[in-house]
Amino acid sequence: MSSNGPDLKRIEGILLDRFGVPVKARPGNNTEGTYVDLIPEDLDEREGFIIRVQIGWRSLKATFIPGNFSAHLLRIMGVADREKKALFNTFASSSIHDGASITMRINDFPINPCSISDFTSEWSQLSIGLSLIPFDPSLCTLEDSIIDWGGKLFAMVIALLPIEEVLTDDNEIQTGMPEGSIIRVEVNRYERNQLNRAACIAVRGCICTVCGFDFGEVYGQYGTGFIHIHHIVPVSQLGDDYLINPLKDLVPVCPNCHAMLHTVNPPLTVEELQKIINSRKLSKI
Repeated sequence: MSSNGPDLKRIEGILLDRFGVPVKARPGNNTEGTYVDLIPEDLDEREGFIIRVQIGWRSLKATFIPGNFSAHLLRIMGVADREKKALFNTFASSSIHDGASITMRINDFPINPCSISDFTSEWSQLSIGLSLIPFDPSLCTLEDSIIDWGGKLFAMVIALLPIEEVLTDDNEIQTGMPEGSIIRVEVNRYERNQLNRAACIAVRGCICTVCGFDFGEVYGQYGTGFIHIHHIVPVSQLGDDYLINPLKDLVPVCPNCHAMLHTVNPPLTVEELQKIINSRKLSKI
């Protein structure tokens, strides 16, 4: 890590925006050097967990560290429903696709993180480690390395936790991690759920699927990571037992294209809107 250290406030702000969960970024040192811990503020640290991100010489490691009294947390994770486990699988698979190695053990038995059918339901011990070797720190900033890779493991863990969503005054969902498993949904659950959004971005990125607009490229750090998420199948056509697949069901779109997709009911398809844009371009040649 650089001698100046990472910008902790930036890390906290981006992770809050990405997952809707307040996170405390705390630096520290051990025998391997310096690290940054990512700590969900809504959980008591003794009963919750830490994601420790350590960047060494040509290596990056993110490690799940359960609290000393985290037995209740592990039990909740073990009985997560199939939708939560599918989200976990999405984050794990996208991390491996991006070049990371993941090791996972449940009750001291090795587990394939991409095979949720291997998960037992009674968890008393859990270890998860994500590593990237070789890792070239010159490819992105220190904060971005912590956000991107620490965030991937953080997402895997919170995907298995009970999330409560509430509607705020500005019509945006805020997400927390209270005890229990009650989820209050007051707007389109599939497009606005923070974890679904994060999973879609992990798989597809932040470039508009329709027109190719990239907020980060145009606006720099202010636009990095900004994008809307569109659900391909109208929510009115989904059953109560519907299991979302972020890879197949969600696409990133810019606000303009998102609004245009929803100008009719049922919404336009991505392909239909692309044809409209392309035909308008051709008419101007």
